[in-house]
Amino acid sequence: MEERFRDILRESLDREGMSAAELSREVGMDKAYFVDLLAGRKKTVSAIAFMLAARRLGLDPWDLAGVDRPDGEIAPAPRKEASSPPEIVSVAVLSEPVPALRVEGCGVVEEAAFRVSGRSDGERSFAVIEGYPPERQFVFEVRGHDYVPWGLPSGAVVHTVSFPRYETVGAPGRLVVASRQQASLTETVLRRVTVDGDGEMKLMSPMGAREKPGDLGLRLEGLVVQSSLPAMLP
Repeated sequence: MEERFRDILRESLDREGMSAAELSREVGMDKAYFVDLLAGRKKTVSAIAFMLAARRLGLDPWDLAGVDRPDGEIAPAPRKEASSPPEIVSVAVLSEPVPALRVEGCGVVEEAAFRVSGRSDGERSFAVIEGYPPERQFVFEVRGHDYVPWGLPSGAVVHTVSFPRYETVGAPGRLVVASRQQASLTETVLRRVTVDGDGEMKLMSPMGAREKPGDLGLRLEGLVVQSSLPAMLP
């Protein structure tokens, strides 16, 4: 169909006394669209370009495509020469795509490391995880080797979602981010959710100790929903 389209398009442009660039501009396409098509640099024709060109040049789309007309489809009347300038088809220009949402900044999770701020690197950004409110998403980088038994070496990154209530954390075995304050400093760590014989939720450290949210100021920050290992150096 593309070769037939090129041949008929070239003949029609010659008949109309119009250049390929003028046709591109009149139907709202990039000015080089039909120029590249006729030169062979563009190998395929989009459906919208095909229909707009056929309409502008007064061509029958079915004959132009080289396919049989569907039953009941009536061929258009032959085009009459008009004394007035031909109608210019306007095409709405699509706006730029909306940039993908990203999580700005990156905190640090590390055992026994108290920091002034939970955000260590404000220049890094990460794509949001679909299915969770973007405003509740936070990203942390793992430091140290305490979490290696959990498959998270130093340099790994964990994406978390904050929750307003501890009960929504989920099933035992899930990883969470927790924090505690000491004066003006904050320690941010990873913990694994466990449930004791009484059904009470506990947070297990990589050393095996178990604490409840609230013990010694321990506060649950969010649930880990995705993790990624550090990039391998060449």
